[in-house]
Amino acid sequence: MCAVIETIKDWQELLAGLLGFGGVAFAVFYSAYLDRQKRFQDERNLRLALGIELRDMAKNVLRAYRELPGQGVATPVDQLGAIVRFVTPVIYNQTGARITAVGKGTTAVVYFYSQVNFCEEGVRRVTNARAPASHLDERQRADVRDALANALRAVQVAIQYLEPVSDTIREKDTEFMAEVTTALTR
Repeated sequence: MCAVIETIKDWQELLAGLLGFGGVAFAVFYSAYLDRQKRFQDERNLRLALGIELRDMAKNVLRAYRELPGQGVATPVDQLGAIVRFVTPVIYNQTGARITAVGKGTTAVVYFYSQVNFCEEGVRRVTNARAPASHLDERQRADVRDALANALRAVQVAIQYLEPVSDTIREKDTEFMAEVTTALTR
């Protein structure tokens, strides 16, 4: 009879061990699943927020591109400073390594912001180096216009990878892309 009791105890310990191991394994896999879901949601939220910021800044880049006088038109330095003025990007500046959450559009997003920064820095250098009443030379004006055009081309790619918040925004994206294409072909 002792052998039967010993066998039952052994089976009981084996079952308890298996249940304990199963519970721990379930907890580990479920925790990993929740972590993946949270990371996915965080990346989606980043893409949404970055998309909102990029769309807003892109509208300002398009405005500046349209307002910048054409070739052969004298452009006062103080006027250039008023035209090429953008809000400092908050979300982009705080993303750091998480920018890869954008996926295939990462390069276009980074290129867009770098071109905007290039414009702002160039305008800042020119306005600090010249008297407000002086005029830009043609090369400087062309450099600013080219950087704005490059930023707009980058937006055409990046916006595809930054999902809109709503269907209304999706429709506005289509209209905006048409405006960008029209502006760049002039």
